[in-house]
Amino acid sequence: MSRACARCCACAPARSTPSRPSTAWATGWMHWAAPRPPIWTWPPSPTSSNLRLSAFSCRLACCMPMHFLRPAPLWPSAAACILLTLACSAQAQTAASSATGVTRHRIHTGDTLEQLARHYLGDASQWQLLQRHNQVGSPYRLQPGSVLEIPNHLLRMATASVDYLQGRVTVLPPPSHTGSAGESALTPGQQLPEGSRLHVAPDAFVSVRLADGSLLKVQADSTLLLQQLRRKGRTGSLQSVVELQNGAVEATVPPNKAQPAALDVRTGTATSSVRGTQFGVYLAADGSTATAVQQGAVQVASHQSPNASALVPKGRGAAVTADGQLHQAALLPALPQGQLPRLAEDAQWLDLPLPAPTQGAGYVVQVTQDAAGQQVLRNGRFTGDKARFAAVPDGSYFLRVQAMDGHGIPGLPAQGPLKVKAHPVPPLYQTEPAAQLPTDGVDLRCTPVHGVSAYRIQIAAAGQDFSVPLQDRVVREGCALQTTDLAAGNYHWRTASIRTLDNGQTDQGPFSAPQDFRAIPRPAVPDAAALQWNTAAGVPTMHWQGEPGQSWRIVVARTPEAEHPVLDTRVNQPAWQAANLGPGQYFLRLQVRDPSGLDSPLSTARQFTVLPWVRDGSGMPLRSGSGLDVLSP
Repeated sequence: MSRACARCCACAPARSTPSRPSTAWATGWMHWAAPRPPIWTWPPSPTSSNLRLSAFSCRLACCMPMHFLRPAPLWPSAAACILLTLACSAQAQTAASSATGVTRHRIHTGDTLEQLARHYLGDASQWQLLQRHNQVGSPYRLQPGSVLEIPNHLLRMATASVDYLQGRVTVLPPPSHTGSAGESALTPGQQLPEGSRLHVAPDAFVSVRLADGSLLKVQADSTLLLQQLRRKGRTGSLQSVVELQNGAVEATVPPNKAQPAALDVRTGTATSSVRGTQFGVYLAADGSTATAVQQGAVQVASHQSPNASALVPKGRGAAVTADGQLHQAALLPALPQGQLPRLAEDAQWLDLPLPAPTQGAGYVVQVTQDAAGQQVLRNGRFTGDKARFAAVPDGSYFLRVQAMDGHGIPGLPAQGPLKVKAHPVPPLYQTEPAAQLPTDGVDLRCTPVHGVSAYRIQIAAAGQDFSVPLQDRVVREGCALQTTDLAAGNYHWRTASIRTLDNGQTDQGPFSAPQDFRAIPRPAVPDAAALQWNTAAGVPTMHWQGEPGQSWRIVVARTPEAEHPVLDTRVNQPAWQAANLGPGQYFLRLQVRDPSGLDSPLSTARQFTVLPWVRDGSGMPLRSGSGLDVLSP
């Protein structure tokens, strides 16, 4: 065998033809030159769109006597090997691009094209399509051990169906689909033909069931194209290809040794191929693709780097960057159960606090109705230490969290129960935050809530929780609590709404977030007897002791009770002049306000007199020759 033949034969050792017993040249020629259709035809048909030549034909032409080909005339072996070497080279170059477009069958004794067409295509009459694709001369004389290609587009078309739907998901059917009317809203149970494109809104989710039972869980804010849904024969295994154009998809492919399913998940940078497994594919905004394998194994291949391919086993992941580089890593461990939130009480948002992502780039979070994670209500990918979703109704759910590493590969999942209890909503505070309230009359107020029959108000010391509150009251007449039982100090309080159900039972909603306040004693009551009076320029003036930051209220009336004051003013200095008061008897009461804003009680009444001084045109009192002020007669 020439060197050219050696190179040709080396191009496909995995599909080499079994050695045939050596025979005499004449015997072999008489046997193979008998009038019958040839096993393989050479040269290939010029109408073929590709130069398709199996490895068996290479071996048959180069590694065996030339009488295996159409024998007349006998070609020089060197020339034939050169041509076949070129054919093998062309085949090798196209193998990578066509690998996912064909299904390969190794020929067994007794196989015919009709049998294979019935098995793979479900119709024996389509054997000529296999013959034309593989350049087979006779459908009845197939060489055992050789490999026959079945183009996947010839397989019978299958459909998928909507298994579960939450939120708004739209579908754009293929142009060839009968009755196609553009993009429309998806409905539960809807059949999806090959070529359908699904778009999942940011707050939505959809599970798609393939014909073989495989489940595709398309995450929020994702676009998925059902590129190929083909079945071997009428009831054979499914050959599926989906294209993730943005977002994420999690796949569960049930193992079936009798009819192994084939699923390829493609993105712009990588292809993840499985044969019975559970995994997720996540496409980042920069074009990189992350694959995390929970069960089985996944073959991950880069589109830009042909040599960047790896079989990723259970518990590991792979990431293909936008420039085609492949990275592998063990999945991050699951979060401890104690770090998963178990209660959500916000009626506007579903806020889920998470640990700071010290090892990774964020989290993949799902909220589901069932423990198996099939009915997903909320899902998304988050950076930082909090996941925020739109609110869900009160009830019991399951929370599933996966920490992502620096390549965006989600780790092992942690799952726990999640209770949502947000109604009836708690009241809003009317008392100002950090208010300073008097110890002799703490007054805490909140806004009423429609449909509520009572309110529960608790007070605890600052820095203490509410497991043993200092006060715990249920009030039914308005949302307020007044107490005189608190010593001076720092506290916080919270309140919850209580409604009465139709069956007569009460239902308490969540507490509001605690709000701080401070209880302080009121300033001391001013001593009216300590007031100092003098008269300057005929105007009575009062003085008293004060402290920095204090202010004072002056109430002047004709009676001690000050029911109808003639003057009610405030001064910032511990002094006041009784100007602009007509002559007569008055009563004065004083109140002090300290820097915290608390007012003391009003002092007892102090009587004083304004004399009827005679005043000049400037308002100053007239004086006699002796220097004394002059009184009116």
